[in-house]
Amino acid sequence: MMCHLPALPLISPRLHQWLADLLHHQQRPLLLHLGDNLMATIPPRYNSTIEAIYRKFETNHVESSRAHLGASMIGRECNRALWYGFRWATVPNFPGRVLRLFKRGHDEEDYFIRDLMSIDVEVWAVDKNQKQFGCTFHGGHFAGSCDGVAKGLPESPKKAHLLEFKTHNHKSFALLKKNGVRESKPEHYAQMQVYMHGLGLERAMYMAVSKDTDELYTERFKYNQEDALALVEKARTIIATDVPPPGISTRADFFKCKFCDHQDVCHRDELPQVNCRTCIHSHIDMDQGGWRCLFHDKTITTDEQRLGCEKHLYNHHLVPHEMVDMDAPGNSVKYRKVDGVEFYNGQKTAPGYYTSAEIKAAPALLGDPGADSLRAAFGGVFVDGNE
Repeated sequence: MMCHLPALPLISPRLHQWLADLLHHQQRPLLLHLGDNLMATIPPRYNSTIEAIYRKFETNHVESSRAHLGASMIGRECNRALWYGFRWATVPNFPGRVLRLFKRGHDEEDYFIRDLMSIDVEVWAVDKNQKQFGCTFHGGHFAGSCDGVAKGLPESPKKAHLLEFKTHNHKSFALLKKNGVRESKPEHYAQMQVYMHGLGLERAMYMAVSKDTDELYTERFKYNQEDALALVEKARTIIATDVPPPGISTRADFFKCKFCDHQDVCHRDELPQVNCRTCIHSHIDMDQGGWRCLFHDKTITTDEQRLGCEKHLYNHHLVPHEMVDMDAPGNSVKYRKVDGVEFYNGQKTAPGYYTSAEIKAAPALLGDPGADSLRAAFGGVFVDGNE
């Protein structure tokens, strides 16, 4: 059977130029009408230079979660999100555009320092050991680094001030000017209080710049011991527990939850990443610092924590099913799904037993006899098709 398409008209030089000019400004796919029965799709303009720049940022960026709970985050509202981040439940994957935005904020710190030095303010960006000023608490599990220390500020020439530099978009900068740091950016206020507490400083200078107009904003703060101690205690409660604390909402459609890195784990029953911090065997040392594996009876380094091992069993508080039984000698945990189907998180080669990686890869197939038969017949395992 043959299919005859209507003849296409020749494209005149004028039409060719019109299409070229249109494509130069057009970002979305374009449908071009060529006749009564035929439409052709013109692909969107592809800017290879921009894409190459973004890809370079992504290539150079090593995606990994920080080893400690950061002081820059402790002022955030949701304790559960902070706990998920500290336990590496989700590893954020930032696109190149966002990574470039982060670098722009970091680069702005040098401009702030030069501005201050130009008016004869003494600025120390590093301490006597040539390291960034920082402080640690709870065995190093809660920590942070500030942007510097200054002396000779016109508002208070003799008092040493903690320095904190931030960039803002137009909307954020307008709210900052209207309401001040503590109301518009409570996490920034909390960050400064923790730094002042850890470094023994009594004053802080917050400096911000609008990325749209280059307008500057400053605000000075006194050390508030009550606020600082409450924040340090907040960090301790998050770090020390094996159980996810309550979040700010139980609704996935709550507007603040929509933009959270952990929304799928928190609200959609997705299993977290497989690493030592999501494992039932991991134990945190609050006093001496570090982590310990109770199964292997050894201290585990940060790199080892990220890799995990073949004996990984999920912390049962992270599994969205009822825990029925735990077999410590056999290194397995039995779960029951809401439909009554039972399965095991363990390494035993038998129907109904699944490693943590398999549980994350194929949650819908857990306890499925047909899937287990195929897995046994071919000696296979469930894997994530996206990896």
